[in-house]
Parts: sequence; C-alpha cells; structure tokens
Amino acid sequence: MNFIHGVYLVTEPHDEIVDICVTAAQGGLDLIQVRDKRASTSRLVEAAGAIRSATGVPVIVNDDLEAAARVDGVHVGVSDARPADARDALGGEAIIGWSVNGIAQLDDVEQVRACDYLAVSPVWATPTKPDHEEPLGLEGVRMISARSSLPVVAIGGIDLERAAEAVAAGADAVAVVSAITRASDPCAAARALGAAVEEGRAR
Repeated sequence: MNFIHGVYLVTEPHDEIVDICVTAAQGGLDLIQVRDKRASTSRLVEAAGAIRSATGVPVIVNDDLEAAARVDGVHVGVSDARPADARDALGGEAIIGWSVNGIAQLDDVEQVRACDYLAVSPVWATPTKPDHEEPLGLEGVRMISARSSLPVVAIGGIDLERAAEAVAAGADAVAVVSAITRASDPCAAARALGAAVEEGRAR
C-alpha cells in the first residue's frame, strides 16, 4: 500500500488544529496523524473525525487502539502497542505505521508484516519531541529504505532542504509537525514541502 508519497502531517495540541489541517490539505497532504498524548480516547476520535470530514485526507491517531478502531488507523512507537497486535485489533483495512529507531527492528518480521509504512524516527533532532532517541541521520534513512519494501517516511527535524535530502536518501515521504502547524501559511508550507519531496526524488 504505497499511499504515502509526499507530505504527512503529525498534529500537536492546538485550539485551531482543524482549521490548520484544512488549510494545509489545500497544499497537499497524503496522511494526517492526530497526536496528543494527554487527550482522552473520545477527544481523539472527535478531533480525528472532524479533521477527516473537513479535509478528505485519511486520518490516523497515535497509539490509542480504541480510538483507531473508529478512524482510519494508528501509528505506534517502539514503546506502544505492537504493530501485529494493532493489526489483530483493527483488521486488514486499517492503516498501521511503526516508528523505527534502528535497523534491528526490521528483524522482527511479524511486526514489519503488520505495517503499511515505517517511520524512520528521528532523522534529525527535533524540538517538538525533546525525549527522542538518538537521530539516525540520512544513513539511517538509506539503510532502512534499502532493507524494507514498505513505504518509508522520514520524520524529525524536517525542513525544506532536509525534506529533499531525506527523499533523495530513499524516503518515500516526509512527516512534519511544526513546519506546518506553526507556519504562518500552512497551505504554502505543505505545498513547498511537496515540491521539496519532488526535488529530492529527482536527485
């Protein structure tokens, strides 16, 4: 399922997040992940549903399998639910993504097979997640892309230049938070990131 080939937005808590997503979607988004570790399941479902309805873009949630059952899927990290368990709970149609912090994770074939995409995380240091693992850099993107047939998403410290670099290194798409959510014009930011992805693909 290679539905990810451009820009993937990960949200952060914000009073205007639905409006931000709508504006960004006009610039081009493949996928939106609603991420708010403090939100209740009902709040996640409410936010994801509102964003899905307003944008028409597939929307998944971070970690919460109960919420994920009522939206398009889930993204799980290394310390969250296992992808195979998420697949068992959500079924074959759900979108399931997994954060990969090192090449050794790909040895767990059961988990990889349960995924629709892998997120190389983080590629660079990022202020939006200060407790992140050691950055993997472009070499991490290259290694994981070479080892896996799944779509690979680069996340962590992505800006326009780095978006192009990550895709040139083998990523299929880039995921961003603040590059869109804190932009003065989320539509223009998403469009520019999409252009950077295409530039990287052409390198």
